Amino acid sequence: MNNHVNILFLDDELRVLHSLRSLFRRLYRVYIATDGDEALELIKTHNFHVVVSDQRMPNMSGVEFLKQVKAISPVSMRLLLTGYSDLTAIVDSINEGEVFRFINKPWDNDKIREVVALAVDASLETSDYYQNNVLDQAEIISEKSTSPNAEVALSVHSNSTPQAIPTPKTPILSPLPKISVLPERTTSLSEEVFQTFEKPKPTINTHPHFPVLLLLDYEKQLIPVIENNKEIQMYDLVFHHCNQLDEAMTVLETREVAVVILAVHIEDKATMTSFLKVLKQQHPLIVTIVVSDVRDVDMAIELINQGQVFRFFYPPVRSTPIGLATKAAFGLYLKNKKQTRLLKRHQVERSSNHSLSAKLLQRLQEFGRRLKVS
Repeated sequence: MNNHVNILFLDDELRVLHSLRSLFRRLYRVYIATDGDEALELIKTHNFHVVVSDQRMPNMSGVEFLKQVKAISPVSMRLLLTGYSDLTAIVDSINEGEVFRFINKPWDNDKIREVVALAVDASLETSDYYQNNVLDQAEIISEKSTSPNAEVALSVHSNSTPQAIPTPKTPILSPLPKISVLPERTTSLSEEVFQTFEKPKPTINTHPHFPVLLLLDYEKQLIPVIENNKEIQMYDLVFHHCNQLDEAMTVLETREVAVVILAVHIEDKATMTSFLKVLKQQHPLIVTIVVSDVRDVDMAIELINQGQVFRFFYPPVRSTPIGLATKAAFGLYLKNKKQTRLLKRHQVERSSNHSLSAKLLQRLQEFGRRLKVS
């Protein structure tokens, strides 16, 4: 048993909790809760490496709970467990909870052990980052500011200072570092997060050495939303649009790509999602945003587990939400580029199922190998 690792399971069914505790009690220090408020109190008074929550509960959904966990304890890896194919919940878990994995009930014992072990490893390897840094600003951007339904500016939330975690009532073995309280802000979050990189411009620049925002959209519907986006124009991102995968690969092979926005339609769903999954396997630093009119539960789960997609939008896409999401994605890219060990928190589940041509798959794999060498 690893007494240095604390795991919290939340489910309103005691039968489920007892099964999970039996499965993990010899591996980690296990805590259980049947109510969201009860679980949040545990989060505030204990340090958890991994938090696993059911989705459907009487008083608080799993997504809402994990959203609060992210704000209170960003070092905790978040997993969502559910027996229902609820597409809205899955998409919300991407945009609001930023979950590491989505696990279906009934679970496979070996599989869930493997997923939890990956999450534990990621939390242990990155916990000192949170000890040595005041709450990372890219982490605490309000979900309301970066989610697809938002129309508010980041500065609206600039006074929402996270609370300090109270001192535990009982000692915990090898606790994770506590989170510092931020001083009251005199500037907006957008100014704080990107002040180092901010150089306002009238249009998105074309500087050959700046990171690239790559839009892959066969139908070209997103071009005006991105190209004329005031939120994106403020920062050092070069905008490239491609309507073919070969074109996109050329940009990936020749430029530093920070963010990829991918439009997925029903006719190209298999190819585009395969491209995203293989891309994240080969180049985990790139942050991806998906815009899709496809309402497919399995696709959404794959985008979480095998693609670690950062945000998901349904059309029509409005300028402010996607602009703020892109800005947050760029912030995540810069943070992970500076601290590459944080990429463990975004590692994907490997998949050999794809719909890519042999030539394109080979290019992606060669691209990944070149990156590792460099």
